[in-house]
Amino acid sequence: MVSLVSLGSGHTTVSLYVALVALALNLAVTTVRTLLLDRVGVPRRPDHRSGPPRRL
Repeated sequence: MVSLVSLGSGHTTVSLYVALVALALNLAVTTVRTLLLDRVGVPRRPDHRSGPPRRL
């Protein structure tokens, strides 16, 4: 089963994979949000959710 979405305007129709549309939208929202938060001056912090660094 292939998940496609058809986007069209007038006589033009394009079929795209839903996952690619979702990925592109996610990346666009993340980029805009990052730029907005940088512009407002919210400081960036390290991500501590992954736990302490591992020893090799």
